[in-house]
Amino acid sequence: MKNTLSTMLIAGSLALSIPFAAQARPGGMDGCHHAMAAKHAESGKRGGHFMRGLDLTEAQRDKIFEIRHAAAPALREKGKAAFEARKALREATRAEQFDEAKVRGAAERLAKAEADVVVERARVRQQVLSVLTPEQRAKLEQAKERRGKFRPGKHHGERPVKQG
Repeated sequence: MKNTLSTMLIAGSLALSIPFAAQARPGGMDGCHHAMAAKHAESGKRGGHFMRGLDLTEAQRDKIFEIRHAAAPALREKGKAAFEARKALREATRAEQFDEAKVRGAAERLAKAEADVVVERARVRQQVLSVLTPEQRAKLEQAKERRGKFRPGKHHGERPVKQG
């Protein structure tokens, strides 16, 4: 029973770390990066899915790729730190004896690690946005608003309230 539980915890931890690993890489997960980069280069979509329809120039696509590529190591390290902090918190909350100081310390380290990831992603996004023209940024904002109208509450796990 104990081995099964340990195996399940490890598998769950790995499953939780995959999104961080995927986002820390410019093109996705390790084995897919080169294939995806080639595919996007052919289709002219190296800017990412949220850049679709902005008619990026080749120079803009190259600059965005450079920004993301340069940020990948920092995002990966910050993602790994968040993973380790999450693991430490799990261990602290599952200890036989509750130690509030240990749980609180682990929770604070996790909060800081996750904040570091969010800040780094925001920094990269801002750098990418600085490559766009004002018209492209406006177009991106309009697309964001349209997506929000079709998916109410989607980002926060909320369900739209049914009327009537």
